[in-house]
Amino acid sequence: MNRRRIPQIIMSILALFVTTIAIQAAVPNTMNYQGRLTNDQGQPVSATVSMTFTICDAETDGNSKWTETHPSVSVVDGLFSVVLGQGDPAAPIMDTVFSSPNRWLEIVVNGEIISPRTKLASSPYTFQSGWILEGNVLYTAGYYTLARKGNIVWDYNGDHTNLGAFACTTGVENGYGIRDCTVGGGTRNVAILQDSWTNGGATVSGGYGNTAIGGYCTVGGGYENTAGSEDIFGELCTVAGGYYNKASGHAAAIGGGQRDTASGYNSTIPGGRLCKASGRYSLAAGRRAKALHDGSWVWADTTDEDFESTDNNQFLIRASGGVGIGTNTPLSPLQIESANNYTWGVGNGWGDFNIGDGTYGLCMGVATSGGGAGGVRIWTAGGSGHIKFGNSANGDHLTILGTGNVGIGTTTPAYKLDVNGDINVSGSYNVKKGGVNFNHPDYVFEPDYTLMSLDDLKTYVFKNKHLPNVISADDVKKNNGFKLDELLIQMLEKLEEQTLYIIQLNEKTDRIEALEAENDELRTQLSQLTSIVETFMAKQEGGGNKLETLVSK
Repeated sequence: MNRRRIPQIIMSILALFVTTIAIQAAVPNTMNYQGRLTNDQGQPVSATVSMTFTICDAETDGNSKWTETHPSVSVVDGLFSVVLGQGDPAAPIMDTVFSSPNRWLEIVVNGEIISPRTKLASSPYTFQSGWILEGNVLYTAGYYTLARKGNIVWDYNGDHTNLGAFACTTGVENGYGIRDCTVGGGTRNVAILQDSWTNGGATVSGGYGNTAIGGYCTVGGGYENTAGSEDIFGELCTVAGGYYNKASGHAAAIGGGQRDTASGYNSTIPGGRLCKASGRYSLAAGRRAKALHDGSWVWADTTDEDFESTDNNQFLIRASGGVGIGTNTPLSPLQIESANNYTWGVGNGWGDFNIGDGTYGLCMGVATSGGGAGGVRIWTAGGSGHIKFGNSANGDHLTILGTGNVGIGTTTPAYKLDVNGDINVSGSYNVKKGGVNFNHPDYVFEPDYTLMSLDDLKTYVFKNKHLPNVISADDVKKNNGFKLDELLIQMLEKLEEQTLYIIQLNEKTDRIEALEAENDELRTQLSQLTSIVETFMAKQEGGGNKLETLVSK
């Protein structure tokens, strides 16, 4: 006979009943044995096999105290049941077989010894057919029941084990997969293992029509709830209660609610109605919240329509009454209030929204009272950092440095306003002195101001190619720009000097006009004199010599 260990073979004694003639003569010398048989791959066997059972007095070797062969044992889905003492030929078990507490059962299947032997524990020594009520224990012939008045505590019918009401069952036709399953009470509840590789531990505490199907799956109660699934991944699932809820993902959990489904790995639904958590590590809560992506958390209000995640790692909230952080009376879709504000320096009652790591951050606040009520502030916190505005496509557009310098088109503004680009101003442009070097050139009109003569100005301009005391093109190129306030002063100085030149020219013009008037008068007088002379000469015809002599004198 071959003796070898068959890996993964499972032989479990579900009930062991030994009789003894010394107690009651009507009790047969037989023992019921039920077990489960798998092959080397751990798969249940379905076949007719020969089995030999031997009770020995040692774990190995030793002496045989009783033996019997059952040549044709039907094994269905790995399960079989035999009555020892009724073999072929029958070998009744005498009470002397158990004269010592050290007994081991050896089983041989089709000539192969299943090793190691199974140690036999204590067993009930009396049972008889028919119904016998003794105290609080009811004995039956069809199956075996442990009971107290009003409740079934435990019953056995050869296929499965029940705890609680008659309707509680591990369910499958041949008791397949009942290892370590528990049904605590209720009606029509099922705790079952659907495979040979599951470790066991399915539990239904109570309720109606609940099913725990898978290793270590649990249903606390409720109505028609399911924890687990028929594949190897549907383990460690939990449904606490509610009705028509199903947790089928590995370690998925549902707290309660109605018609919720948690199918994602480690997914969670605290409660709600028609919620779904199918993403890994997802969470859905409320009404028709759908966390369909990995790491997504979806919270939905009472609105009767689906609210779904659209990508991984989202935190989505549908709250028609608003979301309040630090307040229970939100007045907008998101309202944030905090008593732990940064110090603004002025005003009070700022409601802040802070983003940062505790050392550096962004503060946005609205003054709700005080002199600055209604004002809005955006600050950097924890340092003198910059504030930048822009977009991902074109980068930074506006930069505010910690010094207060503002840059438009530049991230390194050197002045209070530094613009890289064109400027268009509509309306007035006012310049105040403040920190600007603003020396208005009215000194040009002072009596002691020395105005360059036009001749000197002409010489300077043609030599230097720019007006005196005005920035040149070379200076602009050299300095990569110019100071507008200085240029304005220079231009205004030249404008006032030009006014003086105009006044001078006007004075010269007046003098010229006066001289021209005098010339006109002289021309008139000369014309009159010429006319007199011509008339006189005409009257002195023939006496021209005298006149010429007179004129020559």
